[in-house]
Amino acid sequence: MSSVLKSICAWCQKDLGDKDGEGVEGISHGICEDCLQVELAKETGTEEHQCNQQPDVRNTA
Repeated sequence: MSSVLKSICAWCQKDLGDKDGEGVEGISHGICEDCLQVELAKETGTEEHQCNQQPDVRNTA
C-alpha cells in the first residue's frame, strides 16, 4: 500500500503534484517556478515577474 504526499506552493498554494509519501500521507510545501522567479527577482532587484501570491499578513512590528 503506497501513501501519497501532496505538494503545494507555500507562496500561492498552487498544486505541485503528488509524490510517494514513503509511508507518510499529508501535505508538503515547496515553491512553484512562478513564485521562485518572483523571489529571485526580489533578491536581485529586478521585480519583473508576477505571481499569484497571497499578501504577507504577518505582523512585522
